[in-house]
Amino acid sequence: MKRIVKESNKKGVYRKRWTRNVEKKASSQTKWRRNKKEERQQSTISIPNVSTSRASDLRKKEGQRRRRLHLSSLRADNIKLRETVRILTKEIKQLRLSRTPTPPPDSPLKIVFDNVSPNAKQRTVLRPKDKIENLPRGTSAQIRSKFGINLSKQILPKTNFQSLIQTEIETFLCRDDITKLCPDKQKQIDGNQIRYRLNHLNILHQQFELESIGGHAYACHVLILNSKYEKLHQLKRKHARIEVIVHFTPIDLYDLAKDEIKINEFKDNLTKLDKEDEEILVTFCEWQKIKTANCTAPVSTKVSISISMKAFIEKFIIEVDVLTKHICRMREQFRAAKAAKEQAKENTQVATIQLDWGENYNLKQAREEKGTYYYEQHISIQSGFVWLNKNSFSFASISDDTCHMAEAAWAAIQNLLKDLINENNVNSINFISDSPISQYRNKTMIYLMKKLATDRHIDIKWIFLESGHGKGVVDAVGAAVKRKFDETVAFNPDNTFENALSLINV
Repeated sequence: MKRIVKESNKKGVYRKRWTRNVEKKASSQTKWRRNKKEERQQSTISIPNVSTSRASDLRKKEGQRRRRLHLSSLRADNIKLRETVRILTKEIKQLRLSRTPTPPPDSPLKIVFDNVSPNAKQRTVLRPKDKIENLPRGTSAQIRSKFGINLSKQILPKTNFQSLIQTEIETFLCRDDITKLCPDKQKQIDGNQIRYRLNHLNILHQQFELESIGGHAYACHVLILNSKYEKLHQLKRKHARIEVIVHFTPIDLYDLAKDEIKINEFKDNLTKLDKEDEEILVTFCEWQKIKTANCTAPVSTKVSISISMKAFIEKFIIEVDVLTKHICRMREQFRAAKAAKEQAKENTQVATIQLDWGENYNLKQAREEKGTYYYEQHISIQSGFVWLNKNSFSFASISDDTCHMAEAAWAAIQNLLKDLINENNVNSINFISDSPISQYRNKTMIYLMKKLATDRHIDIKWIFLESGHGKGVVDAVGAAVKRKFDETVAFNPDNTFENALSLINV
C-alpha cells in the first residue's frame, strides 16, 4: 500500500515539472515573436521602399526607348513610301506622254440621238429645218459640230423600192395554190382585191422557206437542216431524182402517212435513191436523249449529225414507219373510244368515263401583301366526263395531296363508281385516258380494276390513247374548275383559304 502511494506521488511530481517546462517554452516563444514584430515595424518606418521606385524608373526608361524605336521605324517607312510615290508619279507622267491622245467623250444627248430610230431622227431634223430662219445666229453651226447634222442641206424624198425578199413574199402569196381571190370584188385594200389563205400560216411559212432558197446554197453537198423531210425538199433542186419524188408529196408529212398506198410508194421511191452514183453527205440536227454528268435522267439535246445519203434514207424510212404505226394506233384508239361513247348513249347499263389529271391548282389569297412570304398550297384536280344513256355529266375530284399515282387516281373516283353501280345499275364501265405509266397504264391499276370487276360482277374495259391525244373534253372540264376557283377567291377577298375543303365550302 505504501509502495503504491509513493509511485503515485512520483508521477504527480513529474507531471508538475513537465507543465512548468512547457509554460516556460511557450512564454519564451511569445516574447521572441513580439520582439520580431516590433523590429519589423521599426524597419518599415525608418527604411524607405527603394526597390519599387527603381522598378518604376526602369519601366519608364524602357517605354521611352521602345517609343523612340517605333518612331524611327515609322519615319523610315514613310521615307520609303514617299520615294515609291515619287517613282510611280514619274512613270505615270511618262505613260501619259507616250499615250496617244483620246478624243473627248460624246455628250449624253448625242449618244441618245445616235441611238434613235432613223424615222424619228428624220422627223427631229425636219422640225428645226422649218424654223431655221428664226433660229439664233450660230445655232446651225453648233448643231453641225455637236450632232453632225447640216440644217442647210435639203433632204430629198426616199425612193420607194421594194426589197428582194418583199417581192418574193408578195409573189408567193399571190399564187393561186397559196391564196384565192375574195368572191366580193368590192373588198379591196390599196386598189388590190383581197385574197384568202388556203393553209395555216405556219405551213405557208415552211413552204416559202423550202421554195425560196437560192441555188448557191447547193454549191456543196453538206446541208445543215432541221428536219429530215425538209432535207429532201432542199435537195430536190440539186438532184433531179429527188425532185421527182418530193415534188408531188404534200408539205405536211402527216397527210402522206394517212394513205397507206401513197406512203408505200413514197418509201419505194426513197429506196431507189440508194443506187445513185454520187455520194451526198447530209448534215442535220436531231434531238437525242443524252445522259450528262450533272443530271440523273437523260436530257433532250440537239445534236448535229453528218451521214451519207444512203444512211440518211434508211433512217428516214424507219421514222416514217414509226409515224405510220403511231397514226394507225391513234385511229384505232379513237374509233374504240367513239364506239364506247355511242354504246353508253344507247345502252342504259353501260357507262363510259374519260378522265385525266390536270395541272395542280396554286391556291393564293386575294389580298396578299407585297414583300411578304406566303406558303403555296397546291390542289390536285382529276377531271373527267361520264357518258350515260339519259344524263351525261362532267366531274372533278380535288385533293390537298398532289400525288398522281395509280392509287390516288383510283381513290379519286371511288364515290363516282359507287353511284354508277348502285344508283344507275351499270354493269359495264368503259374507261378512256392517256397512257402514262405512273398514273393509269400499270399493274396496280389493272389489279384494282380486276378486283372491282370481280367483287361487283361487272365488265370493265380501259382504252389507253396515244401520247399527246388524251385530253379533249377532260381538259376543258379542268379549266372550268380552275376558273371557278379563281372566281371564288376573287369574290371572297376577306376569307382565308387553307385547303381544298375550305375552298369548296365557300
